[in-house]
Amino acid sequence: MVVAVDDSLNDQVVGFALWDVYSEKASNQPQPSAQEPPPPCFDQEAFAELRAIVSSDHQEMFGERGIKDVWHLDYLGVDPQQQRKGIGKILLDWGINRAAGDKKDCYLLATPAGKPLYTKTGFEEVRVVPIFGVSHHSMLFRYNR
Repeated sequence: MVVAVDDSLNDQVVGFALWDVYSEKASNQPQPSAQEPPPPCFDQEAFAELRAIVSSDHQEMFGERGIKDVWHLDYLGVDPQQQRKGIGKILLDWGINRAAGDKKDCYLLATPAGKPLYTKTGFEEVRVVPIFGVSHHSMLFRYNR
């Protein structure tokens, strides 16, 4: 996870990005076995449906290996009071630059609210993915090979 802080606000966190990067080394490591059970209010059916939709998009976009060969932006968030100051772009550029160092594309599923930032940054829409009645956008930033 990458965190953006504002020095002028006493190091307040103003944004974050969670980039998933597959590592062959990490895949050979034992996975933690114990996880806390979800809270009673957690909708496991909805979560399972969401995972199936997202997994299906990964397969359609990249085939059998899914997102193992790209840098995947899982989450990007900026404090609403700090938006439109370039923080989201800085967090995107951080991942894009590291992906370029690995010679890999970047992939994300954009919400309607996030799509303009991603498009402006150079991501291309590949397809629309409906998630619970809301159109999301499967997008790629292609590494120039």
